[in-house]
Amino acid sequence: MLRSVEATRDPGLIGVLLSLGLGYLRWLVLVPMFTVWTFYLLMVLALLLTNFQDSAAALFAALEPWLEPWLGPPPASDASAAAPDSAESIELNETLIMPVALKLWGLAALLLWGLGELWRLLRRRPAAAPRLGRKLVFALAAIALGWLLMLFAYGFGSETFHGSLWAWLAMFTGVAFLAALVTLACLGLSHVLAVLADRLTAGARHSGRDRS
Repeated sequence: MLRSVEATRDPGLIGVLLSLGLGYLRWLVLVPMFTVWTFYLLMVLALLLTNFQDSAAALFAALEPWLEPWLGPPPASDASAAAPDSAESIELNETLIMPVALKLWGLAALLLWGLGELWRLLRRRPAAAPRLGRKLVFALAAIALGWLLMLFAYGFGSETFHGSLWAWLAMFTGVAFLAALVTLACLGLSHVLAVLADRLTAGARHSGRDRS
């Protein structure tokens, strides 16, 4: 009984537990960045596919014989299907969406944290984490590439865009700026949490050596 009480008061054990908690918080912070990046990538792909839909349709038609054995035939549309009753339709509001979004946020962070810890255990040698500056340069370069791809889609398919060039340019720039702002905030906070976790882990190791 005394040993269990001493184990709970062990600063090394507390440091390890706090380090694991900070590791989960890191992924919790990074989930919004991954979400913004997903929407940003989908927006770029949607603009490219819309303006080059003929080429995209030809590509999909060429890949259909190869994909059909795995994905199956395309579903046939049922014209006789009745339209959903408006009385039975679900009205989405903030009180319904927010709890689901928060649960998905926590579960996604937990899944990513578990995969990260599993990958760390499977590696024989701990890989050095990329520096914050390198992460920021890579992320901002990818965002700039997406901005250039949106301009490319507009330049070669401007007839499908309604409105002035400056309005579309402002929208492209605003979306890219939002993605960059979220990326900077998430990566910066994740770096701070990583530094704290490393210090706690190092302190736990030193306390274990002192006891031995």
